[in-house]
Amino acid sequence: MNKQFSCAELNLLWSSLLIEELCRLGISVFAMAPGSRSGPLTVAVALSRTTQKFMHIDERALGFYALGQAKASGQPAVIITTSGSAVANLMPAVVEASLDHVPLIILSADRPAELYDTSANQTLDQVKFFGSHVRWFFDIPSPNSEVPLAMLLTTVDQAYQQATIPLNRGPVHLNCHFPQPLLPEPDFVLNPNQLTTEIQTWYKNTTPYTRIAKTISSNSDVEYRQIAQVLSKTARGLIVLGKLDKPLPELTTFIGKLSWPVFPDITSQYKQEGLSPHVITQYDLLLLSPQLSQQFKPEIILHIGERINSKRLGEYLSQLEVPYIKVQDTLARDDEFHKVTQRFTSISYFCEKLTPLILQAPNNVVVTKLAVLSTKISQEIELFAQRSLADSSFNEPSIAYQLSQMVPATHTFFIGNSMPIRNMQMYSNQRTPAPQVYVNRGASGIDGLLATACGCAAGSDNPTTAMLGDLSALHDLNSLMLLAKSKVPIILVIINNDGGSIFSFLPVAKWEELCVPYFTTPHGYKFQEFAKGFGLNYFAATSLQDFVDHYQQALGDKTSTVIECIVDRKEDLLQTKQIQAQISSLLQSLNLW
Repeated sequence: MNKQFSCAELNLLWSSLLIEELCRLGISVFAMAPGSRSGPLTVAVALSRTTQKFMHIDERALGFYALGQAKASGQPAVIITTSGSAVANLMPAVVEASLDHVPLIILSADRPAELYDTSANQTLDQVKFFGSHVRWFFDIPSPNSEVPLAMLLTTVDQAYQQATIPLNRGPVHLNCHFPQPLLPEPDFVLNPNQLTTEIQTWYKNTTPYTRIAKTISSNSDVEYRQIAQVLSKTARGLIVLGKLDKPLPELTTFIGKLSWPVFPDITSQYKQEGLSPHVITQYDLLLLSPQLSQQFKPEIILHIGERINSKRLGEYLSQLEVPYIKVQDTLARDDEFHKVTQRFTSISYFCEKLTPLILQAPNNVVVTKLAVLSTKISQEIELFAQRSLADSSFNEPSIAYQLSQMVPATHTFFIGNSMPIRNMQMYSNQRTPAPQVYVNRGASGIDGLLATACGCAAGSDNPTTAMLGDLSALHDLNSLMLLAKSKVPIILVIINNDGGSIFSFLPVAKWEELCVPYFTTPHGYKFQEFAKGFGLNYFAATSLQDFVDHYQQALGDKTSTVIECIVDRKEDLLQTKQIQAQISSLLQSLNLW
């Protein structure tokens, strides 16, 4: 640098360069929590004309909000926190982002290194704080005139590359040490002519300091020709679709050419009636029939996308001793049952490469049989829901089915963990076109789900429907503030069965005296007063018809609304067992095999 800057001026100068380079890389969303030590970073963002600024008081929810933003927008979001426990509160969101391959850039403010291990207030060791949960870490020293400013720019460029690198996207962490005084006087104005010639040249441009080419590694042409021959000769195969960001035209074409049955996860964006004649939407409940698993034994499994949610499908696949081909857009070892025998990267490239090499398959008899069974199951679920409407009963399978029928295709649809994702997987019957589905199934926790839904709404800029359980909603209660501040309407559907009903379906339920107090954990709360406290519209539904009416009204109101579905846990368990028994009986009576 040509000029000697004061400590406070250096803090703001370094922060301004960091933020400017992030903006030049195409990042616009900066999620910040209030704090003193992070003041230089916050002021740099506030003074920038190209940043979208978002403030929230709770770092844990802030992290999940940024996660949702990045999920829905496809671009990294930047999270800025002050030092100390503020950084620790980001850990759950960082873990989820790491496991779900969501790009986040964390800028944590820190005390200067000389205060480490001195009992200085709000000082803890933040170096490599997130451990292996981030793709890359760099500890930026306290601003000083001896360090070339180009170091800051190349560090930001490297962080961006590590966060967004094809096949291995995820969170990165830059830890920024700021000594006091933290900020100069408000009249401080940076004169670029006071910087080195190298930085002046960068300053006058609008491009990043380092331009990095991105390439996608792919398997060899020989492998593609070999696998095309194998797939063309296989009449009895199965395509499993795991989580995908969106339906891909090249994948749809490939599915039609291969003509195998397709089992789509709810997160694949392909669980839609009418999307393709090969898509078997109700495979999860089909697997209630032992006859199916005994008589439908594919010769090859082609698993496209990431993990699946269906436990029944997972158990079924784990028992098959056949070649298992995995195609995904990440380098993750996505192989829970250790079945993968061949792996390909880049779904789009795989489909585009193979489609012209595969011989056009004739109509597949297995697909026809499975499609008939799937349709029969859909009809049975619809009849079950109609009976619930008629007799004013209320149960989670009917809620899931009815909601899948009502969510507009123009909505973003966020599904919470525990029972909501399982019920939507089993009982939903989405029409084409269907809404874009988002979930937090990396670590599958119940924390931060409402904040993530709000982030997805902001990142997609679409009206949003979110479906959460009561414990998830209670866990993230302060994120009702995010719901109230949302620029697009969010309809929050809370299934309140007074505790964790998932435990009623698990082996621990046999321990009747222990299950309720130690696992189900009833709480006795209703959400009306919570919603009222945050100024939100609220409806309570005690029947399926109530729910339908309230949801339709919320759509018409076009304002953020909480709809609480008050469900009796024991009755719901009986109703769930009833619909599954009816479907099992139906499958046995049809005997198409």
